[in-house]
Amino acid sequence: MENTTKFDLSFDNLYSITEDYQIEKLTNTIEELVRSKNLEELTTLTETIVSFVNGNHECSWMLFAIDQFLGELCNTIEIECEENDTEENGEVFSFIQEFNSGYTEIVSEKIEFNPEEEFTVYFNPERNSDEYWRSNKDWLWSKERGGEEMTFPELIIKEAGLKWTKTEEYTPGFDFENERDWNTYKHRSITSLWLALREYASDFPDAEDMAICLWTVFDDAFEDMEGTGTNFEIVKTIFTKILYVDFDSYNSDDTDDEDLNPYMSYVHDFEKLSQELLDKDIFDLSPYGWGQ
Repeated sequence: MENTTKFDLSFDNLYSITEDYQIEKLTNTIEELVRSKNLEELTTLTETIVSFVNGNHECSWMLFAIDQFLGELCNTIEIECEENDTEENGEVFSFIQEFNSGYTEIVSEKIEFNPEEEFTVYFNPERNSDEYWRSNKDWLWSKERGGEEMTFPELIIKEAGLKWTKTEEYTPGFDFENERDWNTYKHRSITSLWLALREYASDFPDAEDMAICLWTVFDDAFEDMEGTGTNFEIVKTIFTKILYVDFDSYNSDDTDDEDLNPYMSYVHDFEKLSQELLDKDIFDLSPYGWGQ
């Protein structure tokens, strides 16, 4: 069975940059299959997703996102059981518990590479400038510890082997040669950033240090990308689709919460978002050993 009847796993739609990179449609389908206790189709869908990622390594973040979604769904169904203790709810809860436990095993058996080895990048928390005014170009990233350092966008572009061009419409302006390259950049950025944040969190930084780390990812770290908003959406995807944090509730302009403060030129309170991230112990969240 090449494609599940519930979701078309063609290259074009799953690789698309629209609709939150299609992950919401995918997780909605998974929830429907869980609630109908359709183990055969759920297993086939999972195996097909892994097969897709085997052909598109930069999409590894989707496997982590689904892993976290299953945990969130398990918690949701458990609450439903507590509020309405029926035989049907109990059966669904037992089903999601079992499949949630088996998901990592399915991925481990089917994945053909190690995402951590291929995509982990490293943030250097030491500022490389003595200027009074801070810039997010003052903190750099590398593929290996002690290796050549550059801004996060430049590193991803280099590692992906992509070519970019300046555009006529904007100053500064930035574009890739085609839509597929844009998608490749975004998927690889999400995967690399997630693994990098988990790696950095294992050093137990405080919320301010983690906020700086996130700030260095944004587009203006690379002058020619400034103003595109691309990397802001990548950071948002990490919070909303992997960490399940209500990102918009940290927008200091859209809330009456006086404890929220804009971070640098961004309206979101990235120090508080960083504390949310750190409180989740993210270096323990994703399974280790995939592809080893």
